[in-house]
Amino acid sequence: MEYNGFEVEGKRGEGDLNREREIVAWVGRLGAVSVEQIGRRFEVGRSVAYEQVRRLVEFGLLERKQTPIGDPTLISATKEGITYAGLGLQTPTIRIGEAEHWLACTDVAIELEHRHGPDQVLTERELRFQERLGGRPIASAKLGETATGYWRRHWPDLAVIENGYTTVYEVELTPKSRRRLEAILRAWRRAEHVEGCVYLCPPSTPTQHVVHAAIRRVHAEDEVMVVELRRNGS
Repeated sequence: MEYNGFEVEGKRGEGDLNREREIVAWVGRLGAVSVEQIGRRFEVGRSVAYEQVRRLVEFGLLERKQTPIGDPTLISATKEGITYAGLGLQTPTIRIGEAEHWLACTDVAIELEHRHGPDQVLTERELRFQERLGGRPIASAKLGETATGYWRRHWPDLAVIENGYTTVYEVELTPKSRRRLEAILRAWRRAEHVEGCVYLCPPSTPTQHVVHAAIRRVHAEDEVMVVELRRNGS
C-alpha cells in the first residue's frame, strides 16, 4: 500500500488512515504539541499515541523537536504532512524557548474543542492564513497604522466562532511590556467583529495581576475578562 509516497507493509484499514490524517491535520493546525496531548485529544492511551506518532514520524508526516531537559518533546507536522492534510499552512517555526507556550495553547485548544466542537475553534496559524486568503479580518485586531498606510494586526492564540459570535483567547504565561499589553487590549476593545476576549493566566501570579491592572487602565473591563489557565485537562 502506498501511503503519502511510502510503501507501507501490512494492511491498513480506511479508519486507521483517516485517524492518522486527522492527527497530522490537528498537529499542523496547532503548530507544536506533545504526544500526551495527542492521546488526550484523540482519546487513546499513552502507548497507542506513541505508536501512532512513531509511525507518522517514520512516514515523514510528523517530526520531533527536542525541548530542554525535563520538558516533553514537541511534535510538529512536516511540510509533507501539512500538504498531506490539505491545510495550506506554512511549516511552523519552533523556538525551543517557547515550548511551554505551545503546550499551554494546545491544552486550551483541547478544552475549547471539547466545549464547542473542533469546527468552531481556529488557531492563530489558521487565522493568519485565512485572513490573508480572504483579505478581511476574522478574529484579529488593528494595533496601528504603519508609515506606508498598512494596518499592523494582532492575532490571538485561539478563537471560537460559534453562531456568528467570535471570542478570542490569549494565553499569557509571562507579562508583556506595559506599553505592548495596553496597546493589544485597546485593539481588542476597538475590534467590532470580536464580541469577547479572554486572557488565560496562571493563577495567583504576577502575570495575572499585570493583566488585570492593564485592563483597568485602558477601561476594557466590558470587553476583556481574565480566567485562570487550566493545564493538562485539569
